[in-house]
Amino acid sequence: MKRNIWDLLLFIAKRILVMFLLVIGVTFITFLFSHVMAPDPARLWAGRRANAARVQEIVALYHLNQPYYIQYWYYLKGIFTGNLGVDPSTGSPILPEILQRLPATLELVFASLVIMVVVGIPLGALAASRNGKATDHLVRGFYLSGWATPSFLGALVLVLVFSYYLNVLPVQGMLTPGISPPQTITGMYVVDSLLTANFPALYSSLQHLILPATSLAFLNFGIATRMTRASMLEVFPLDYVKAARAKGLSEYVVIYKHALRNALVSTVTVLALLAGSLLSGDVVVEEIFGWPGIGAYAFTAVQAENFPAIVAVTVVFSIGVIIANLVADVLYAVLDPKVEWG
Repeated sequence: MKRNIWDLLLFIAKRILVMFLLVIGVTFITFLFSHVMAPDPARLWAGRRANAARVQEIVALYHLNQPYYIQYWYYLKGIFTGNLGVDPSTGSPILPEILQRLPATLELVFASLVIMVVVGIPLGALAASRNGKATDHLVRGFYLSGWATPSFLGALVLVLVFSYYLNVLPVQGMLTPGISPPQTITGMYVVDSLLTANFPALYSSLQHLILPATSLAFLNFGIATRMTRASMLEVFPLDYVKAARAKGLSEYVVIYKHALRNALVSTVTVLALLAGSLLSGDVVVEEIFGWPGIGAYAFTAVQAENFPAIVAVTVVFSIGVIIANLVADVLYAVLDPKVEWG
């Protein structure tokens, strides 16, 4: 099947159009719950402690005295122009707060994905190569325990073991007090420390990243393990794997250089999807480990009944999941030659 770059670009353009429509759908749902179904939208957006004058300011600011379709137009316009509302307690725009915390959340999510790849994929290959044996059952029991463990419980166990009892890893924040943060380039401390050769900050940021990233990865790495195992069990009976064994190649080469390479198509696309779903578990993990990302901001907003911030975080997280789905679709189309681009 002949494929060219123009077909790929057309495929991506179609997926971007679908993504745009999904974003519209998300905004409509959040508008419905925050403007239409709320008993008193002005009071909700102004905050419980707001006086009557502040409530009237909110009515004018969000056009709450206009028909619903006019309100939705301004709501949609605000989202696409970066206006996600105003913090009722400080009066400051919410988007800069989220953007300031975004790099910390991205760093945590990317680190979790790395752990899932480094741990989950080899375990899946190992389980497939020992199908039906004790090792296979042990690996499956291990990743099922991760699925069954609530995010807060897994995080607390890691804190108790590695911080309280062994005292080998820090718990709170992104850097040890007294160590200067690296020069801001991406906002992600590990990356910026590498780019600026700030090795004290690199060592400290890696130490602080291990526990929260492991906690977040443990909840989801079983998906990578299970997908790898299932894909490899489908690949093992194929002719090219049998031919590799017939050539006298070692079992290690057959499994990890022939079977695994072709089995990773589904796993890679699933990992791209997981990048979006990791955000849902990120809220609890960030709060437990004092990680200054969007999750911790969302937790604080819920405690303070900061409704505009809650809606803004919901929109941002939803867009993150939609973008992850777009990346997964493109990766699957590129990696799997059976997928048509046209």
